[in-house]
Formats: sequence, C-alpha cells, structure tokens
Amino acid sequence: MRKYTLLIVCVATCVPTLSQNSYQKAWTALNSNDRASATVFLKEAQQDPHTQGRAYITSLLLQAFNRNEERITGFADSVYEQMEDPYPYIYALWFNRAVTGPHSVKKKPHQLKLLHKLTADNKAPVSLRTSANYVLAYNELLSGNFSAGAPYIQTIHSIRNWQYAGPFENLSGSGFYNEYAPLKYPEPESVFKNASDDTIKWFTPAFENNDGWMAPCFSIPGNTGIVYAQTFVDAPEEKSITLNMGFSGNLKLWLNDQLMILEPRERLTDLDAYSVKGVLKQGTNRILVQLGYTNNDYSSFTLRLLDEEGKPLDVNGSPVYKAYPRQQAVTDTPALLPHFAEQYFEDQLSGDSSDLLSYVLLASCYSRSKKTELAKQVIRQALVKAPGNTLLRSVYINILSAEGNNTLLEAENERLMRLDSNSEFAMNLSMQQLNKNQKYTELENKRSRYIQLYGENEISDRYAILAKAKDKKLEDIINIAEKMYQRYPDNPEMQTAMYELRKATGKGPDATLGVYEQFFKNNFHYDVFFQYLTALLNNGKKSNYQLLLEQQIKNFPHVPQFYVTLSEFFLTEKQYDKAEKYVLMALAISPYADAYWKLLGDVRKQKNEIAAALEAYHSSLKYNPDQYELIISVRKLEEKSEAYKLLPVVDEDKIINSDDYKGTDKQKAGYYFLLDQRDVVLYPDGGNEQYVTSLIKIVNEKGIERYKEVTLNSESNQSLLIEKSEVIKKDKRIQGEKNGRDIVFTNLEPGDIVFIRYRLQQFADGHFAKDFTDRYFFTGDVYCYASRYTLLAPADAAIGFRFSRDSIRPQISKAEDFTKYSWDVLHSLPEKEEPLMPGLVDVANVMYVSTIADWNKIAAWYADVVNYNEIEPEVTDVYNTLFPAGAKSENQFAKAWRIYNYIENNIHYSSVAFRQSGYIPQKPSVTLNTQLGDCKDLSRLFVALCHKAGIAANMVLIDTRNNGNRDMLLPAMDFNHCIARAMLDNKEYFIELTDNNLPFTALSNNLCGALMLDIPVHPALSSPGVMHLHTGNRSKDKVVRFIEIRPKGTDLLYYNKIIKSGHLAADVRADFRHNDEQKRLRDMEESVARGYSTGVKLSGLKFAGLDGPADSVQYEFSYVVNDQVSEVGAINAFKINYHDVVATMDQFPAEERTLPVEYWSYENTDAYETRVTVFAPEGMKFTAPPASVSLTFKDLEYTLRFQLMAPGRLQVIRKFSNSRQQFYAPGDYEGLRSFFEKIVKAEQKFIGYQ
Repeated sequence: MRKYTLLIVCVATCVPTLSQNSYQKAWTALNSNDRASATVFLKEAQQDPHTQGRAYITSLLLQAFNRNEERITGFADSVYEQMEDPYPYIYALWFNRAVTGPHSVKKKPHQLKLLHKLTADNKAPVSLRTSANYVLAYNELLSGNFSAGAPYIQTIHSIRNWQYAGPFENLSGSGFYNEYAPLKYPEPESVFKNASDDTIKWFTPAFENNDGWMAPCFSIPGNTGIVYAQTFVDAPEEKSITLNMGFSGNLKLWLNDQLMILEPRERLTDLDAYSVKGVLKQGTNRILVQLGYTNNDYSSFTLRLLDEEGKPLDVNGSPVYKAYPRQQAVTDTPALLPHFAEQYFEDQLSGDSSDLLSYVLLASCYSRSKKTELAKQVIRQALVKAPGNTLLRSVYINILSAEGNNTLLEAENERLMRLDSNSEFAMNLSMQQLNKNQKYTELENKRSRYIQLYGENEISDRYAILAKAKDKKLEDIINIAEKMYQRYPDNPEMQTAMYELRKATGKGPDATLGVYEQFFKNNFHYDVFFQYLTALLNNGKKSNYQLLLEQQIKNFPHVPQFYVTLSEFFLTEKQYDKAEKYVLMALAISPYADAYWKLLGDVRKQKNEIAAALEAYHSSLKYNPDQYELIISVRKLEEKSEAYKLLPVVDEDKIINSDDYKGTDKQKAGYYFLLDQRDVVLYPDGGNEQYVTSLIKIVNEKGIERYKEVTLNSESNQSLLIEKSEVIKKDKRIQGEKNGRDIVFTNLEPGDIVFIRYRLQQFADGHFAKDFTDRYFFTGDVYCYASRYTLLAPADAAIGFRFSRDSIRPQISKAEDFTKYSWDVLHSLPEKEEPLMPGLVDVANVMYVSTIADWNKIAAWYADVVNYNEIEPEVTDVYNTLFPAGAKSENQFAKAWRIYNYIENNIHYSSVAFRQSGYIPQKPSVTLNTQLGDCKDLSRLFVALCHKAGIAANMVLIDTRNNGNRDMLLPAMDFNHCIARAMLDNKEYFIELTDNNLPFTALSNNLCGALMLDIPVHPALSSPGVMHLHTGNRSKDKVVRFIEIRPKGTDLLYYNKIIKSGHLAADVRADFRHNDEQKRLRDMEESVARGYSTGVKLSGLKFAGLDGPADSVQYEFSYVVNDQVSEVGAINAFKINYHDVVATMDQFPAEERTLPVEYWSYENTDAYETRVTVFAPEGMKFTAPPASVSLTFKDLEYTLRFQLMAPGRLQVIRKFSNSRQQFYAPGDYEGLRSFFEKIVKAEQKFIGYQ
C-alpha cells in the first residue's frame, strides 16, 4: 500500500510571504471566522487567473458551510472553465449539493447537467465517468423510471454471475484474517461450517443485483459476517489487466488464488476505488472475493476488469466451477495503484503545504472511501495551522461522526459552539442540544435567530414541528406539515408522516393514500414502498397490493423480501400454490434464510403436506434454532409431546405436606427451601430452555424481608416468562405483583410458602451458540427438602457431568426422542458457616454440566477471533511515538512499562453493554480512536503494541478470585475479566490494565490465585486449560511505615511516613488522587481516628507519587491524639499504634474447624515493615522495654524487636511477611489461631517512661 509520508512532511507551518494576495487574505479571514471579509476577498480572487479556480472552490465550501451551496447551479460550467484539471475537485466535492448532491437523493437539473457532461468527457478518468453513469442510473430508479437506467448500467461492465458461501464468524470484525474453508475449496461439492456451525455449500442466487454492484446481503442473512464470492472468467488469451474494486466492508481479492487486494478496514467506497495490476491467464481464471462486515445492512462489492488503456474487457464471470491454474508459490500482494484524486491533492500538499484548501479536499477524497483515519490525520494538520477556523473544524467533526468517535465528537461540537456560536453549523448543533434537553422556549428563540441568518429550510421547519407538537397545537402542526409537504414533495420522510396526519384528522382513503400515490408517480423509495403496502392493506386495497408487489418483483428480481411479502399475502388469502411459488423463488435467492424456510413450512402445512412442511421447518430450525414457538409446532406435527410435558410434574401440596424440618438453622436464615428444581431442555438443533421451580418456607421476619421483593436472574440473551408467583397460605393463595423480572409479595407472614416458577429461553449466536453449560448446587447455605435437576437432551448429545464433592448417579431413561437425566436429592442440610470460609461454590456439592469437549476448544476459538497478527496504522503511529527512530535502546521490561504508561494515561476504562461484545475485543484502532475500552480491549491494545515492539505477549481470560476456586470444573465461558501476559527479558508477567492507579506488573488481590485461561498466539497451539494465576514476578504489595512518637502530657504526638507499593499504592491513589487538599486532610483524619476512642487532630498531610502509576505512593502526616498516656504509680505508659493491623482474633474463634481458612480474603499484603522511634519527654527515660518476639507458622513470619538506643529514645521494628498462600487446611487452624493470638498479645504491651 502507498505510504503517505508527505502527511508527516506537511505538519510544519510554512513561513508566510510578506504580502498576501486576495485568495490568501480570504483564508486568513476564515481562520478568524470572519466570513463576510472572506467572501469579499474570494470575489476578488476569482478575478485573478492565478487564483480563480481555488477561490471558486473555497467560495463553494463557504456556501456549503452556510448551507447555501444549492443556490450554486453553475458548477458544471465553472469548474471546467476555471480549473486546468477539474476532475480531482469534482471527485472531492462529489456529494456537495452544488455538484452531484447527497447519495440516494434525486438529482436537481444542475446536478444532472454535470453528470451528463462527465459521461461524454473522454478526458475524464474512467472511474469518474463510470461513477457518473451509475449515479444517472440510480437517479432513474429514485425517479421511478426503472427501465430508463439500463443504458447507463450497460456502460459499467462489472463482473457478474457469482457464487456465494457464508456467513462465517466475524464478531467485532474478528474474521478478516481467518482463512475459512471456501478459500481453498472452490468445488461445488465442498461443504463448510458457517458462523452458527451449520452445514452450507457454495450456491448461486437465481437473480443478482442488476445495477453493477453485487449485494450478498440479499442472499446471506445477517448484518455481521464474512462472505465469500467466487466466479470463473474465461479469457481467450493471456492479458495484462487492472482489477478495479469498490466495496462496502473490508475486503480481500484473489486472482487464481494469488492475493491481489487486502483492505482490513471496513470501507464504503465508490466504483474503482481500489485498483491493482494483474494478469488474466489464458483459459479459466478463478476470482474470489472475501467481504467482511459488521452491523452493515447493505454489504456489497463491484469488480471491473480493464485493459491497459482503461477500457472494460469483453469478458464475464460464470458461477460454474472449472479447473484453473492455481498460484502455487507464495508471492507478495501487488501494490495498489494510486487513486487519481488522492494522488493529485497529495502532490498539491507536497508542493505547497500552506494552502488549507488542499487539506480539506484531500480529507474529502479520503472520506469518500471512509478512510477516516487518513482524513482525520490530514485535517488535524490543517488545524495545527488554523486552530480557530470553524470551517476546518466542521470538516473534522464530520470525520469524527463517520468514524463513530463520540468522545472526541462531543468535545469538538462544544468547542465549535464556543468559537463560532452564530455559524449555521453551531446553531444547528445548539438547537439539537436544546431539543434534547427539552428547553423548548430557548429552542424557539434560537430557531427564530437561525431563520434571520440563514432563512427557512428543512432544519428550521423540523424544529417548528417539534415546538408545536410539544404545545399540542394540532392545527398549527397540520399547517406547518402541509407547508413542508408542499415544499419537499420528494422527501421520503414526509410521506408516512403526512399519511398518518391526514388519517388522524379524519381524511378519507383517497386523501390519505393519495399521499403515497402522488409520491410514487415520480419517486421510488424502498422503505416508503413497504409503508404504502401496509396502508393499502389497512384500507382493504388487496388487488392494488398484489399488483404493486408483482410489479416490484419485475423491477427488482434479486430482492427476496418482495417475494416473501407476496407469499405471505397469498398465504393469508389461502392461495397456497401461489404462496409456495413465491417463497420458493425467495429461497432460490437466499437458500439459508430461516424465515423463508419457516414460511415455506407454514404454506405446506396449510396444504396438508405435513412431511414437506416438516422438512422445511427443520431446515428453518437448522439455521436458527432459537425459534421456540416453531419447535412446539414441529413437535405437535410429529405427534410428540411438548418438551415441558416430559419434565417432572411438581406436586406442591405433597411436598408441603412432607415438610417436617425442625433444624434450628432455619431461624437464622428466616426461610428454607421445600423445593429447588431446575429442568433443562436441549433441543436437537441447538436451542435450550430452562424451567426453575422454587417452594420457599418463610420462618420469621428475616425470611419476610428476604422474599417480600424478588428479582429473578436472567442473562441479556435470555427471555424470561414468570409462570407462577404466588404465596400459599393455610387457607388461600395470593398472587404476587409482577413487573418484568421483579415480583412483590405482599402480606407475607411466618408459615407462608412462596411459590415461583419461571422459564428461560436462550437466544444465542456465534461459535458456541449450540453449546450448553450449567452448574447446580445440590447443597447450599439453607436447608432444602428436595433438590432436583432434570436434563432432556438429544439421544446422541455428548454431555459432560462432574461433581465438586459427592458424585450422584443420575437416573437415565428415554423420554420420546430425548434422553432424560434426573438427579433427585432429599433433605440437603445447610453447609456449615465458619469465619473466612471459602465461597459456597468451593464447599457445596455442585454439579457442572458442559457440552464443550475441552478447554482447547475455547482457547483456540478465542485465539482465532482475537487476530493477534493484525497491526493497524494507529498502533504503528503510537509505537513510533513511544519509540522514535534513533531513541536509546531499552530492555523488554522498560518497553512494556512505557506501553503500559501510555495506555493508563491516555485510554479510559469503560465497560458498557451496548458498546461492547461480551468476549470479543474491539480492534486496537477503535480503542485508540475512542480512547475508551473495557478489560479485553485494553489487553488487546497492550498485546498489539508489545508485538510491535518484538515482545511475546498474549491475552488471558480470568475468572476473578471472588468467584471461587472451583467455579469452572468443566469447560465454560464464565470468565468475567481479561488481562495480558508478557514475557519480558525471559520472565513471565501478568498485566492488569483497567486501573490507571495500579503500578506496572502489580495485581489486585482478586487476581492472585484466580482461574485463568491462557489464550495462545496461534489457534493451532494447544492450551493447558484452566489454571490458577500464580506468579512470583508481580510487583509486591508492601507497606513500609516510619513512625515517630512524642508523649506530651497525656497526649501523644505522632508523625507517620508511609510507602505503599503494588496494588496498595493503587488503593491510596483511588482514595486521594482526585480530591482537593481539604478533603484529603479530612478523609485521612477520619481514617486515623477510627483507631482511637479519643480525639484526633491531623496536620501536615503530603503525598508523593499520587498522580501516575509509579511503583509506589509515599505520604506523611502528623497528628495529636488525646488521653493516651496512663499513670501507673510513678511510671507513664501507653500502647503503640502500629496503624497497619496484621492480626486480629475476631475471625479466629476458639472452635473446631471443618473448612479451610480462605487466607487470601484476610490478607492482601506481602510484607509489612514498621519502624517506630519513641522519644521520651525531656528529662525522662524509658523503663525496661518489652521483650522482643519472633514467631513463625508455615509461610508466615513475624518479628517485633525493641531496642533502647538511648535513655530517652526507643526503637521498635515490626516485620510481618507471608507468601500470600490461598488457603490453610482445617488441620492448620489451631496453629494459625495460636500464631495470631501471640501477635495480638505482643502488640498490646505498654511502653513505660519516668
């Protein structure tokens, strides 16, 4: 790919000349937003032959900024007259209303004039002429003249007749670098697995889009995926060619299996935007396109083959496979040919980097292909020269909007409104904000001012309607709407609004439907067409409805939705043969669309062709298994029971009458379970649903408090239906009040029984959509009379079961076409509760269920979608900033530290469900551009920069420590965090990136010992599976404290100097970093005061290392604490406050221990070192100090040493260290308790002086 090195060269601001011409003066005026003066200077500059062209273009941009460009109707003549080479300018300004206008909008006469002029201009670049022909053809379609566009389309000569395969997985754009099977297997008998693990093959749609663009979206469902398209071109002789492509998405193009074009970014281009030279071999040539897209409803591409003179080849494609000469040797991807307009303005900037117009037009050229990263880079360079120029800033804002960079976009909008509040751009933004904030009076005032400056237009009319709607002034609304309808009769948005408005005011069908009829006389719009269809049916116009659809099928034979809509109509009209005919035609275009197969099944069911209907229904379920109503219909047709009827029936009365529990523990919890039942159905095609049934006995007020309000748990990809929610009393049943997932039980009393039953249905997609994982607690923290788990699974399903403690054999039986697994346990006693006990998942008897074969399946899939090998330009730019050429060489640790600091100082942690996928990280470029990312996004960025620096690094999925030691005994996707792993100077480190207070290589306490799944760099590398995260190379969590104590009467004067490292430093930063000095002092004083029962006054608080992720934080303070010195005879005595508590007895009662001690939740520090110096009051000396203490237990070490340095100066050194062991066994409890008891006793000793 071409390197845009000139963009770096152009950053420097040129030295201005001593005198400016009118053109230069105009831009000087624009730089200070003096548009009136700029207009005058531009008129003068247009009289100068040397500047007239650029002055004319600048004037056009200025008019566009003021929303007046449509008044310029002479562009077609002027641009040719005033420009020696007009074509780059036409390309850059293509969507300007003075040129060809916005896409998908009917063209004005002056726009059509330019387009016709281009098509007849043999000097114009071939791509520009082709684009003009395409726009003219599309304009005929928008005008409702469907056949009139054919002559223009015939000039395009795009390659037709393609086969398709897909979609393949592309979550968050992760599929681009994967080599899916269609790349290597072009044969028609080849079989592939798509994104949902369904079996698919190459297919040829019955019809293709006929406008020159191939649109897989009509044939392959979904707005996210990787699609392959192949065709076979026969050439009579070997010929040198150029392959010219346009596309929506990202793209790879192969010619005879040689990669010719590679664009990993999702673009939205014109025809011929990407061109490359190639050779068409004599005979058959395979052309293969890989098109990737995310959240794109209209993925498309076009390919034109041109000879060396730029003329289209007289060849076409064929979907029929033929043998072809495959490329054997691996060769480099050929360089792209420069785009004529991009090259022109790059050259302009290279020759004169002071002309801001070239920056704007080059950015516009890049934007036409959605090369937003390059457009942004160019316009930022212009803003360096003219930071206050709001015309430039408006261009920048449009680029940020196209990029989806909302963070910077909002900041730039605010800046522009401050810089230039009366500009049209700023006023429009201001009205948007006022409307959003419902400040309607201010909005109306702003609108009036807008009209004074810029006149009435769509914007002012829109806000007028909103203001009247707010005031509910229907007559005014009607008047304004009718005026807008007359003013903008071709605006698609007006049609349905006017139809509904006339309908609401009692107008008859002629007046209401007349809105649509008038529109479609001279227009066509897809969405409005379907709104018209709905209106026709609502008004009983069935014959019109049918005729319109039949006509559109002739106009758009490649659009399956027209066939399906007509099929649904005929199904309703009971014309089943016609309904079947049209849905089969839709399936001939899109053979893997589940909705079309379901419709075919519905039609055949009505025809009483049950076997054929079932075949269609099963095909639908194969492509979308989460159709639960269809599953019920299919089972009925197959004379099978609904699956829930095969599950155990709950006899609540019998269970209630069997209750005889007398355990005293029920008083503590306030409730216990009579029944905890979970029933799961796994359907053959992949859907699953669960039924959860609970009977809870309320014992006392605690139980009432717990169950008076209940929120049921469900995931975002599950639907929840509450089937039962009632209170069973001795003499009646009372229904709970339901709202979504919430239930309120009123009038609960001890002795009542809460009865809840709800259903969860899973709606999943992607690689593991058909897999199932679960866990069920057969014991818990309260008593349960009956614990039941039932699983209905397909007979051939491979399912893993594992118990954490006591294995329970299932009862296995056949239930129609399912295998039924049942576990039933009675009288499950509550688990014993002990201080510092492990979480329930680690002590209860838990059953784990999984259909995922092994951990390698998860690790390999994740490695596959993460795409470690992709290095994006933004990553390269950051790397070059961090490690400029010629900089001093650093070791790997220093490089990784530099990368870490950059991320922590520039990227903000943000985890918001609607922005992010559950597991797939966004691309590093997105994280850099938005400056936002969650844990996986930040880890992915760190790994990408490490790879650029030559550092071995990878991502690690984490199940944090608080979720338990045994949270996943079988493969599952229950991770809740992500970090990075790096090998730095031959040492392994784990890097947490979501806390910008955390020192490099430090880990929070919740990560030490957590479950981790290492994601290999290459999917083919095996993973060792889930392990516990233990590392000796993390930044240690230490506290070093220096204390000076000076008694003064009965008070003590303390001075503290503390150094905290590791995650402890992050805690200090989190508490104090963003507070002012007053709040810091107050918070620290409150913290110190908690260690005393008498008054404390703190002063002299100072911090060092608070503002960045350095290894440690240091702070110091002094305080006076009252009434701490006691008199014992002639001796004064006090206890030392060491501040950092290393041992307490409240968690270590004197009782028999049955469970391990979860030490990690008690201690979060590796080592404490406290050095205390005590100064006796003047004239006094210390009595004999306490005896020193040295204690050890297992890995725990404690020393407390007293040393009299002088009669009036005592030094005390306390040290405590541990290896951060996760657990101590029950057999260690007494020793551990005794160890801490001795520490507590040692630290209670008095210091005496007299």
